[in-house]
Amino acid sequence: MSVNPFDLSDSKIRDMVYQTHLNDNAKCDTQILFTMVSTLLSKSRLPEGGSSSFQPALHTLKLISGQMINATSGVQYVHQTTMWILEQFKNYSWDAKALLTLAAFAFKIHGIESLEAPSTNELQSRRWKVPPIATNLVDWVMEALEHIWEWLKLSSSGYHTEDMPSLSDAFNEIPLLVYWIIASLVASIANILASS
Repeated sequence: MSVNPFDLSDSKIRDMVYQTHLNDNAKCDTQILFTMVSTLLSKSRLPEGGSSSFQPALHTLKLISGQMINATSGVQYVHQTTMWILEQFKNYSWDAKALLTLAAFAFKIHGIESLEAPSTNELQSRRWKVPPIATNLVDWVMEALEHIWEWLKLSSSGYHTEDMPSLSDAFNEIPLLVYWIIASLVASIANILASS
């Protein structure tokens, strides 16, 4: 069944997204990954000290980016691919789901095949540049992730949702925000690669 997410209410999307989430048990090196992705996207190269033992393994990111590339154009297919990605990341935290999808996106547009830092020769032979069409999207995703982490930091600092109703509202919006982050990346990647 084809679903156009623009025909769905926020609460319906949120319910669908919650159904894909089991727990937060899977290991994801979010700080390392965020550093790698933000450096790659903003400074046009991977930071030194990449790790081949990074969790999850690179093949997971390749699987996700491959699915993003192969998604048929059209909002209903973007929705299907987004839900598929969420299902693949069902054991990851909400922030990790969004960050892993951003990493798959970033690695694909840069043609990265390894999590090791590239050699000087590799850097010279490759154009490490974010296509202009991706800049606003990447900025928005990074900003959204920083908001999610700020909300999570407040919670871990001892603030409780009963004391801060706005924090409760923010937590309620995280799954919806993650859905739209992933859907935006899925919808954009083919166009970005075609224009680069």
